[in-house]
Amino acid sequence: MSSVEEDVNWKAFSQKKLTEDIIRNLQHKLDWAILSRYQALSEEFIGEFRDKVDWDEICRYQKLSENFIRQGFQGLFRLNTALISQHQHLSQSFMLEFKSQLDWKKISQYQTLDEAFIINNTHLFFGYETSIKISKSERKYNGYLGK
Repeated sequence: MSSVEEDVNWKAFSQKKLTEDIIRNLQHKLDWAILSRYQALSEEFIGEFRDKVDWDEICRYQKLSENFIRQGFQGLFRLNTALISQHQHLSQSFMLEFKSQLDWKKISQYQTLDEAFIINNTHLFFGYETSIKISKSERKYNGYLGK
């Protein structure tokens, strides 16, 4: 390693705006948790480096498509379902498709749901002390949904 490389603060450097090519070339020196949080990474790049990225940071800070999340739920990636439920924008149809894998307490707190969805799927929210965000309205339901 050259003296220049020894003098680099790689954690701080990992926070700088970097291209995927630079990350690829310096992958053994950079901090992948920091990269996963602060860099705008393409889904293709995330998939390529699936064994290096910090999946919790990816689930929190990267904007992931439903197709990419679907691949994760099918076992291709190690997704944190609670963090996906909290931090990713999910369509109501996607939520129903993966209802057994999502964290419904987080869904009820962080996803915006329309009233019909809530009424038609109250069984998914039973047992949670929760605050549900209802779309197209400033109204919120606060309380316990139970049988």
